[in-house]
Amino acid sequence: MPVSNVGVPCLQPVRECVLFPLGLKEEAKILLGSENITIHAKDLRKVVHLGSGYYGRVEKMIHTPSSHVFAVKHISVHLNYLSRPLISRELAVGTRCNHRSVVTCYCGLFCDGDVLIVMELMDTSLDKLLKKVYNRGCIFPADVLAYIVLSVVEALEYLHRLEVIHRDVKPSNMLADCHGRVKVCDFGISADLENS
Repeated sequence: MPVSNVGVPCLQPVRECVLFPLGLKEEAKILLGSENITIHAKDLRKVVHLGSGYYGRVEKMIHTPSSHVFAVKHISVHLNYLSRPLISRELAVGTRCNHRSVVTCYCGLFCDGDVLIVMELMDTSLDKLLKKVYNRGCIFPADVLAYIVLSVVEALEYLHRLEVIHRDVKPSNMLADCHGRVKVCDFGISADLENS
């Protein structure tokens, strides 16, 4: 790897399929229901921008060969060297999880200097939903709030069994879909639970 004038390794633009970082490639095989799918980064087409955060952006994307739709988080490794541990953590935790109250993380890809985290698509985040409800002068009924809390607590209890602490539980990291499911996402700053 080239070294900059201050002795720190430099990242160079990537044009070919490589194993950087974290052993990621431009394609991955996933199981979606009973269907085996090979997802190649170049086969993902943007449908709409869903949101942006400190480390990247999330887009609704269609996998053109299969017509499956995903949420894809784009994180530029070249722009933010410090994001690598968070990317690693999010992929390590996300791909281990298999719970109805945790957003499914299917795989990570690396393409043209970006890490792409391919995830289950949900319809909205709870912070956006709360704003819509509040702006209409409405409130959530107690049974809906109880269901949301139960879903989040189930997700956190599941993560605890995996010895993971989320550390960033907030409405923007709780997603909902049109079927009423509520799921926790975003494990970048999670931590291993120490024996205590």
